[in-house]
Amino acid sequence: MLLPLFTKLTLQPSNAVSVRTYMNVRSLHPKRFTSIFSEVPVRPRSAWQLYCREVLNQETNEPKQKIADAMKNTIAPKWNMLTDAERQVYHTRFAEESKKHDFLFEEALANATSQQIYDENLLRKKYKLETIRDPQLPKRPTNAYLIFFAQWLGNNKERLKGVRMPDQTKEAAEVYKKMTIEEKQKYLDIANQNNKDYLKAITQFSSTIVPFKAVRPKAVRGPRPTKYLPENKYKKPKSGVVSVNTKATKPTKSAKTA
Repeated sequence: MLLPLFTKLTLQPSNAVSVRTYMNVRSLHPKRFTSIFSEVPVRPRSAWQLYCREVLNQETNEPKQKIADAMKNTIAPKWNMLTDAERQVYHTRFAEESKKHDFLFEEALANATSQQIYDENLLRKKYKLETIRDPQLPKRPTNAYLIFFAQWLGNNKERLKGVRMPDQTKEAAEVYKKMTIEEKQKYLDIANQNNKDYLKAITQFSSTIVPFKAVRPKAVRGPRPTKYLPENKYKKPKSGVVSVNTKATKPTKSAKTA
C-alpha cells in the first residue's frame, strides 16, 4: 500500500531547512519560563479534536477519565452521525487554525536570535522539554555518495519512473561501487569543499553565541574551617585528655608464645 508513495520521494537540497511546527502544549507553553512561542496558539491535531473541544466546552473540571469515557461513549457516535457538510465546517476550522499556528510559529522562530534560542534550549533541557532547532544553524554537508546519488537520480529521472525506491538505491550503490577512484574524485572534491565551507560557517555561527559558562559568576567560597587546615591535621590532644583506642587488636607473636 505504501510503496507507490515512497517512489514519489525526492531528495531535498543540502541548504534546505525543514522546521517541525507542531509541539504539544507542555513544550509550546512551558510554565517554568517564558518561551519565544508564548504568543503562538496550540496547533489542533484534527477536525475531530475541534469537535470534541466544542462539545466539552474545554473548560470542564471533570477528571480526564470521565472526559475519555464521554468521548468514547457519547461524542464519537454523534460525530459519526454528522453529515459531510456538517463535518466540513470543522475541517475548515482545522485548516484555518493550523495555518495560523504555522505562520505564527515560523514568525516567532524567525524573529528570535540565535542567542535567545540557545538560552531557551538550556532551560528546555533542564526541564526535559523538546528543544528548538535554530534555522540559522548551518546544516551538516552530505558525503560523496549522497552527492552522486542525487545527481544520478536527476540524470535517470525518466527511466526510474515507477521503480521502487529500494531498487533505485540498490542500483545506484552498484553503479557507485564499480566506479574508479578517478571517477569518484569529483564527488570527493565537492564533499571536501562542502565540509570546509561547513566548518567555516559553524565557526562563524559559534562566535555569535555566548556560552552559559562564560557569563556564569564563579562561586565565592568562605574561609576554610580550622580543623581542616594542614597544621591542625595531626594536632596533639589537649593536656589532661587521654585518647583511648577502643578497637580490638590482634595479639602479637611474643604474647602468643608467652
